Amino acid sequence: MEEHLKLIFADLECAMCMSTLNNVRSLPCGHMFCGTCVDSLLNTAPLDISQMVSIQCPSCRATAVISRHDANVNNHHYHQMNGIISKLSQAKTLWKTSPKCSYCSTVTLAHKLITCTSCVSKPSLCADCVLDQDHINHVRVKTIDLATPEFIQSAVENMQQLKKDCTKVLTDFTIKVNHLTQTEEKNKICSILMPK
Repeated sequence: MEEHLKLIFADLECAMCMSTLNNVRSLPCGHMFCGTCVDSLLNTAPLDISQMVSIQCPSCRATAVISRHDANVNNHHYHQMNGIISKLSQAKTLWKTSPKCSYCSTVTLAHKLITCTSCVSKPSLCADCVLDQDHINHVRVKTIDLATPEFIQSAVENMQQLKKDCTKVLTDFTIKVNHLTQTEEKNKICSILMPK
């Protein structure tokens, strides 16, 4: 979707200001520009005796001699084009802010996204990508569930249990290291006192 929007907006770019066309106006050669860009082109061109302006199209370099008044004559034809550009801009903004799958960038409703809690980056996945081999044995949680108090309480309890388990493993390890150290010291003493 993002690639399609980029292609569309590339065609809707004003060749003068390089922004998305705004208040579309065209020159006699047919090239379209922002209304303010056409105005600045007209306002910087010198008027001749008959109140005509000679301007050069920034895109094709075609020269046109027009009156400043005629430059606004065809603008009513672009009213619909301005509406389409406005709607496309809104769609682009909506798409950018919509929840997307971290892998395939498919726009998905937030309550349908699934978070892979086993992955370091905690990606939000669509229903198709969650079935990918990379996540087959991972812990997955619906993204909407991540915000519920029950999930938060469950996560806290799991972390507390994990802390207890880690503390127990560390304590057991320390006891075994101390035991080995004592056994090693006893063996050294025995070898000194009772040489072979």
